[in-house]
Amino acid sequence: MLAVAAVFGVEFGLQSLVRVVGDLPDAETTAALDEAIAAGLVRELREQAARFRFTHALIRETISEELG
Repeated sequence: MLAVAAVFGVEFGLQSLVRVVGDLPDAETTAALDEAIAAGLVRELREQAARFRFTHALIRETISEELG
C-alpha cells in the first residue's frame, strides 16, 4: 500500500489509493494506512480530508527505490 502511495508522490488521497490498491478491501487499506500513521511514516493533512503526506521525503524515496 505504501509503495503505491509513494508512486503518487509526497501527498496522496485515500480514494485514489483505494482505487489503485483494488485487491484489498477498503477496510484493509484503511487499517494499513492507520498503521503507517502510527509508525510515523505518513500523516493526515488537516486542511484536506482524506489526504495524506509522507512525513519525510526520504521515506517516500526509500520506498520508491525498492520498487526498482
